[in-house]
Amino acid sequence: MTEIFVSYSRKDKDVVFPFVERINKELNLNCWIDLEGVKSGEQFEDVIIENIDNCQIVLFMLSDASLKSKFTKREVYYAEDERKRIIPVLIDGDKLRGWFKFHFGNVDYIDIRSDEQKDKLIRNLKSWLGITDKNDDIQIEAKNKQNSKDDTEKAARLAKFSELLSQALSEKEFSNQMDKFSRLFKEYPEDEFVSQSYFNRGYILEKSGDLKSAILDYREAIQYNQNYAEAFYRLGSVLLKDDKEQSLEYLKKSIELSHDNIKAYYVLGLVYETYGTKDAYLNALDAYSDGKRQARFQGDLEMINQFEKVIKSLREKM
Repeated sequence: MTEIFVSYSRKDKDVVFPFVERINKELNLNCWIDLEGVKSGEQFEDVIIENIDNCQIVLFMLSDASLKSKFTKREVYYAEDERKRIIPVLIDGDKLRGWFKFHFGNVDYIDIRSDEQKDKLIRNLKSWLGITDKNDDIQIEAKNKQNSKDDTEKAARLAKFSELLSQALSEKEFSNQMDKFSRLFKEYPEDEFVSQSYFNRGYILEKSGDLKSAILDYREAIQYNQNYAEAFYRLGSVLLKDDKEQSLEYLKKSIELSHDNIKAYYVLGLVYETYGTKDAYLNALDAYSDGKRQARFQGDLEMINQFEKVIKSLREKM
C-alpha cells in the first residue's frame, strides 16, 4: 500500500526530493512520487489514480509552479473526492493562495522552509499512519537528562496539576468537584494553570445547566489565555440562543486561532441559520463548507456526513 502520495511540480524537484527522502528514511516507507515524469506518459491517469486510491495521505507541495500545473490540481481534486487527508506543504510564498485557498479555505499548512515545521510534519505523519519508533523512548530519555533542574520541577508541577485536574473532572459529586477546583486555584496560581482551571470548571458548570456561571468562567479562561481557542468555542456555543452577535464573534475567533476545530464551523453555521435571511444562509453555507473541508483533511467521516446533511437541508431552504 502507498501510505503517502506526493503531488508536486517537477520544477520544484530540488526542494521536494530531499524532503521526501527524509520522510522515507525516518518513517521507513516509500512515498509515491513521480520521479520519471509519468505525467507525460500514456499510462498517466491509471498510475496516478491507482496510487491515490491506495494512499492514506496526500502531500501537496504548494508553490507558484504547482499552482500553475493542471496535473497537480487534478490530483488534489481527485484526492478530495476520494476523501483522502490532504496536507498542503508550502515551498515558496508566505501563505496559502490561488485555487487551493479558493477551494479549501484557510486550512493549516506546513512551511517546508522551517526545520521546526518539518519536524512537526514528521511527527504528525507518524501519528496519522500509526508508526511507532523504537528509538523514541531512548531519545526522550536522553533529552530529559539534559533538562535543567527548573525544567524538571516545572514538568513535575504540571504533572501534579494534571493529576489533580483529572481527579476534579472524574468526581461524581458536584460539591466535591467544586472543592477540588478551589484547591487548584489556590495551589496553582500561574496563568497557564488558572486558565485551564477556569475552562474546565466552566465546562462542568455548563453541563450542570448553570450557563451563567459557565459563561463567567469561560471569559476568565480567556482573560488568562487570550489564545484559548477551545474557550472561545465553548463560549460561542453557550451564547448561541441568548446573544447571537457575541456568539458569532467568539466562534469566528476560535476558528481564527485554530482552523482544525471542526465543531466551531458547525455551530457557526447554526448561528447564521437562525437569522433566516438569504445573506445569512450564504454565510452558513460557507461555514458548513469550510467545516466539511476540515473534516476531510482530518478524515472525520462522521462530521463529513453531518456537514453533508446540513448543507443539503440548507440548500433546500434557499
